[in-house]
Amino acid sequence: MNRNVLNDILQKHALWLAKEEGGERADLRGAYLRGADLFRANLRGADLRHANLSGAFLLGTDLQDADLRGVCFDGADLGGANLRGAKLWDGALTGTALDPLRDDD
Repeated sequence: MNRNVLNDILQKHALWLAKEEGGERADLRGAYLRGADLFRANLRGADLRHANLSGAFLLGTDLQDADLRGVCFDGADLGGANLRGAKLWDGALTGTALDPLRDDD
């Protein structure tokens, strides 16, 4: 996925979370985000079903209540990510880092 398109989706999602005009829930179903840098991104409540996030940098990313069914996280860095309430079944997590986020990250 083009970085400009992804940034636009993230901006609209932030507006949606804030219940502001022009906001819309991030719909990244089936998105190819292999190796994407989503450091500390706010994807709370986003729809990422069947997205490819293998090798993605998701350190400190907020994925609370996100729909992550069938997502491929192979080799991704999810250190310190907030996964509370996320739907994670049928995903691939081989080689995924799930370490807690440190203050110096």
